Amino acid sequence: MKGRGSTFYYRLRLAGVLLFLAKGFALPAAGADSLDDYLSCLESNGILADRAAAVQSGLKGILQSIDPDAVICGEKTPGPMEEGAPTSVISALELWPENLAYLKVSGLEPDSGDEIVGHIESLSGRGGVLFDLRGARGEDLKSACVLAGLARRQNDPLFIVTDNCGRVLETNLVAKALARAPLLVVLIDRGTSGASEALASVMKGHSGVILIGAATKGDPSLRSLFSLPGGKRVWLATRKWRPVTGKPSKKMEVMPDVVVASGSGGGNDGFLRTNLTNRVLSTKSDSDKELMMRVAGDVVLQRATDILLGLQAIGEYGRN
Repeated sequence: MKGRGSTFYYRLRLAGVLLFLAKGFALPAAGADSLDDYLSCLESNGILADRAAAVQSGLKGILQSIDPDAVICGEKTPGPMEEGAPTSVISALELWPENLAYLKVSGLEPDSGDEIVGHIESLSGRGGVLFDLRGARGEDLKSACVLAGLARRQNDPLFIVTDNCGRVLETNLVAKALARAPLLVVLIDRGTSGASEALASVMKGHSGVILIGAATKGDPSLRSLFSLPGGKRVWLATRKWRPVTGKPSKKMEVMPDVVVASGSGGGNDGFLRTNLTNRVLSTKSDSDKELMMRVAGDVVLQRATDILLGLQAIGEYGRN
C-alpha cells in the first residue's frame, strides 16, 4: 500500500506541475486560432518552427523562430509588394560623361529581369555600366536567372531552392545566354539581399563583371505573403536558396572583388576647388567636372567610376 500511495502522490504532484506550467505558458485552447493550428499549417507547407519557443511566446514567437524579419499583415492589411507597390523596379537610369551609364534597381520582382536586361542591352554602346544593387532585394529568383545570362552560359545551374525543412523544391538554371553586355560594375552592400543577393553570388568571378562595395547581408531566405488559419497573413521566409556549387549555410555573404570602406576619403575635393574661378574649362575638363559632381559624396561610386575610367584608358592605350 505504501508503494501504491507513494506512486499516486507523485502522479498527483506531476499533474499539478503540468497544470502550473500550462497556466504559466498560456497553452493554446482548441479552435481555429490555436497555436497548434498555426504550427500544423506551417509544418504542412515545409516551414519548420520551434514548438518550445512557440508555447512560451505565442504566434509572434512562432514566426520569429522561423524568420526574425517576419511581419504580421492581418486579413485586410496589404503586405510588402502588394497594393501601392511601384510598377517598375528601376530607380534611376542615367547616361554619364566619359561614355558611362548608371542603372539603379530597387530589387528583383516578377518579370523585372526582362525589364532590366532590356535597359542594359540598350546601353551596349557604352564603355561601362554602373549597376547599383545597394539596398536592393526582391524575392524573384526567375529574374535573377534571366540577368545571370549576362555573364553565364545558357542552362548553367545556378540555385538549389529548398523549403524551410530542407526539402529540395527545384534547381534554377540560366534562362538563356545574352549578348555580351558592356562591362558591368555591380555595386553591393549589406542591404543587398533576397534575389538581388542571389544574383550577385552567381555573377561574381565571371568575365565582364566586377563587384564593388561591401559584403552583402548573407541571408539565404526568400519571403512571401503566407496565409494562416483565422484570416491572419504574414510576410515570412518560406524558401531558401543556395548556389549549386555551394553548401547549405546560415551565412552566405557575397564578398565584393573591390572592398570600399564607408569611411574612405572623397577624392574629388581638390578637383572641385581648382575650378571655383570663372575661367573657361576645356570640353574635357567640363566633362570631368560633371562626372565628379555626379559621384560626389558617394565613395563607392567614386571608386567604381575610377576603375571604369582606368580600364577605358588601358583599352585605348592598347589600341594605339
